[in-house]
Amino acid sequence: SEKMATEGTSHNRIPEFKLRINSLLHVESANSSDRSHEASIDKMLRQSWQRIMEAGDVFRYSLDGIQTRVLPGEYKFVVLSNPKRFTHRRVPADFKHIKEPFRSDRFNFNKVGEHEILMKITLFNEEARQVDSALIVVNVSPINFGHVLLVPQPLKELPQIITKDSLTMAIAVVGNSLNNKFCIVVNSLLAFASVNHLHYHGLYLEEDIFVQTIGGKHLSGCCYELLNPPVKGFGFCDSKGNLEILAREAYKAIEILVAREIPHNVLILMGDSFEKRADPVTSIRIVLFPRLPVFGLKTAFDSEHPPLLFAAACELGGFVPILDNREFNKVDESIICSYLKKVSMSEQSFNEIRQEILKTF
Repeated sequence: SEKMATEGTSHNRIPEFKLRINSLLHVESANSSDRSHEASIDKMLRQSWQRIMEAGDVFRYSLDGIQTRVLPGEYKFVVLSNPKRFTHRRVPADFKHIKEPFRSDRFNFNKVGEHEILMKITLFNEEARQVDSALIVVNVSPINFGHVLLVPQPLKELPQIITKDSLTMAIAVVGNSLNNKFCIVVNSLLAFASVNHLHYHGLYLEEDIFVQTIGGKHLSGCCYELLNPPVKGFGFCDSKGNLEILAREAYKAIEILVAREIPHNVLILMGDSFEKRADPVTSIRIVLFPRLPVFGLKTAFDSEHPPLLFAAACELGGFVPILDNREFNKVDESIICSYLKKVSMSEQSFNEIRQEILKTF
């Protein structure tokens, strides 16, 4: 396959959206009386996505018949029926470690067509120096409307290990959306990442999810421990809105997990400050779930019957695509919690990570 065009004359046809660190449109507009306009990043993304869907030759399936409901209970899980994401998507590769080298012989995002690229994002610091860049491409097996992939510098062939610059980029993209329900998530290998080429998922949630408002016990700096989640995790929020500090501290915790070869899932989204409830919502939260590994993901796709769900970033955060349509109207909070708890670390292992985070900060 030809490499995706990111340079030269063909690249000129791809719209570019420039972001500046700590210039967060969402936060800046929260105190404004005029929020009627849609951020151009949302408008560009959603209109381009709609146009490609209507063309009918890119996506693996239509989104007709998708249903959503909010389950009663403590976590108010938002469940969505989309069985085609299991039956029609590309079968994922199997991995044995969370750190594996990039392999050009396997599927990677340099093999997607230029017609799948929605835009290029470039992030600059306060001195106008470029920090990072990424392409936003459609996810051809979408969970719901607007599901995209953010692929940082694809030609560098980075493996699926979060970098500080790409994390900063993802935070900036969320901060420049004016849609409270836009979020970015990322899965490590052995935590349901299906491609070993650095990428984040961008999603428009159907409803608010519990990780936007769950409380946290302050540990140090921007870091909190989530209070009574289904799966133990950490939250990061800088009340002053300093994107660089937020990215730096969250990345320190992610580095600890990578060094220990602990799989993890991350969500980046707008939510309440851990220190006080705010209306309108003006804080960017990063939620980090260290978890047990999942092996043999490819085997699940060989099964005649799909599993109920995959415990990846969205699911751990409260947005739960149900893979078996027969179970959509039967599932309840206790069933989902029992699935999620299967990937929860032991108390002892989690405490060791907490102590290392406290020492690092």
